[in-house]
Amino acid sequence: MEPSEPHPDTQHSTAHPQRSAHIQLSDDALVARDLGRYLYILVKYLRLTGYETTLRGQNDLAARMREKRWANRLLEDDGVHLKSRSQPAGRAEHGPNDILVHDGDDAAGYFAGLKQFRLVKGRRLTLQPTSYDVLFPYMLHPKYYADGRYLNIAKYRAKNRNIGLFFSGNYNDRYRDPSILAKYGKLQRTALLEMLLDGLSSEQIFRTGADMESELATGRLEKKFVFADNLGGFRVAKGRWLETLGHCQFFLACPGVDMPLSHNLVEAMSVGCIPLTQYGDYFDPPMRDGRECVSHNGSDIVAKAQSVLAMDASEIEALRTHVIAYYERYLSVDAFRRRVLEYPGRQVRLGMNFMPVQGAT
Repeated sequence: MEPSEPHPDTQHSTAHPQRSAHIQLSDDALVARDLGRYLYILVKYLRLTGYETTLRGQNDLAARMREKRWANRLLEDDGVHLKSRSQPAGRAEHGPNDILVHDGDDAAGYFAGLKQFRLVKGRRLTLQPTSYDVLFPYMLHPKYYADGRYLNIAKYRAKNRNIGLFFSGNYNDRYRDPSILAKYGKLQRTALLEMLLDGLSSEQIFRTGADMESELATGRLEKKFVFADNLGGFRVAKGRWLETLGHCQFFLACPGVDMPLSHNLVEAMSVGCIPLTQYGDYFDPPMRDGRECVSHNGSDIVAKAQSVLAMDASEIEALRTHVIAYYERYLSVDAFRRRVLEYPGRQVRLGMNFMPVQGAT
């Protein structure tokens, strides 16, 4: 079903009729995984689209949430309420616009009659397209929703693009973990970076330290691979990550530690920076090479990097237009409302391909 034209997050409004989202969890995967960031994102998206939210879990749910940084942030939101699963909702609590989000356990009873979203968890290798109706869109890091910085993305899209291909992030032995290659067939971050450092000419590489800010103004980085190396003591200034991506034509989107998906690819796309990636097919719909991304298969990373550094301005601008359109249509907060919450039917299977099944890795 083709969604309607998106409204950018920058124009987002939370003026909605009163409505509630009831989230019922039978295990603590969403609380425990990555400091509770995915539970935070789920609830934050619901809050940004106008829902009061009630969380139901085991009796110690609040205590477990306090142990996890992002789950704990939800306890500070007046629009988020906690109840144990032994406390029935009561039919009087249900409004005509209420919904239920659950993980497949005990979803009937008091919740009968509500539109229901069943969370289907599993990584790419275990989550088959036939097992879900729509994928939960992968997202910016939760900090950008927590402080409202996601509302600035249109401003960052207007930055002067004076960096060719950019990478900044952790570059250490954690990212040598061979499980990425064994499980998903994707080259590790360290392998990709080392191939580029060995395969590109010295004239094509700028391995930055504290001098990157001064170099930006010179125009000398427009046809270079800029590697902001944390091992050299450099990090993008706190609060300036999205703005920095707004200066870049392309972003090298490497896999994370234990799964290909990483927030920085979505962050790059949100500000119109084109991803050079090997996992565009993990998105729904899959991103297309030469339209919403530039794809590589690992072995051809050097050739693909050289091609984007040599690309002419009109081709880059056409790619950027498609990248921004894809983000707005499929990855923004408003896309969550249109593609997920407004998905037709009363029983919707919501795939989360970034969550392992319980007991799996």
